[in-house]
Amino acid sequence: MEIVAPLSIRGRYVADTGRVVVECPAAFRRNIKAAAFFDNNVSQSLILSNGSAGGFGAEMRWPDGTSFATVHITAEGVTVDSLEVQRWRGSGNLGAAVNGYFDEGHGWLRDALAAAPNRDGRQHNFERGVVRLLASLGFSVISYAEKTGARQSRPDAVIIHDSGTARVVLVECTIEQPMKKISNLAVRVQELSKHLGSQGIGRGVEVRGVIFSATEPVGAEVTDAADHEIPIIGPGQIQNLLARMGRPLPEADTLLSEILGCAANPFAGSN
Repeated sequence: MEIVAPLSIRGRYVADTGRVVVECPAAFRRNIKAAAFFDNNVSQSLILSNGSAGGFGAEMRWPDGTSFATVHITAEGVTVDSLEVQRWRGSGNLGAAVNGYFDEGHGWLRDALAAAPNRDGRQHNFERGVVRLLASLGFSVISYAEKTGARQSRPDAVIIHDSGTARVVLVECTIEQPMKKISNLAVRVQELSKHLGSQGIGRGVEVRGVIFSATEPVGAEVTDAADHEIPIIGPGQIQNLLARMGRPLPEADTLLSEILGCAANPFAGSN
């Protein structure tokens, strides 16, 4: 069977029943498989069925000593969705828990970060998704997406971090190839640094830039960005950050250093 609408296949975890439920057209069900990968490096196939309660899905069978897992859902061998599952409520972080109240299973957030088609526009929703992701990870982030006039060329958001190493990070979001964003962001970093200095508060504040890209960057883009000390966070790294929402987080200073360190080293984001 040809899977013509992969975005119509989505998994979610129902904590009250301990089941992974797969929402998909009934005609696709026999082609759907799911596997859980636990934090003790054990994996298991999930036997999906039409349960008497809770719909098409499977009960999670947790190995001893495990607290979270990544579930991959495939259709004819192609991964169509993945989700982070917490064994116990409260084992993640506060920001993710709050987001889960408004966006069950982080479904909207995952679609926005994948730049899925939507009525509000892929670029607009991608920007909103990045800001929500950063906020859920514990960062103080302000959106400046609604810019007008000469300010339209300025970055989409800013992280203001004053714990540990004081940092201000300009955030640029794009659903296209990030090459054309690099030089402009480097200029804006210099402008903001000078502006803070003119206000008498720039001393000891590190001003950086980061690009979140829904498109995988090519080698030349990564090299050019690294020359400007600007990390490009591509689709894989965005998914890694999204996965970390379901886990206890390191200090924000440590996590921000990991993200900014991508300018020099590949960001794994899986610790």
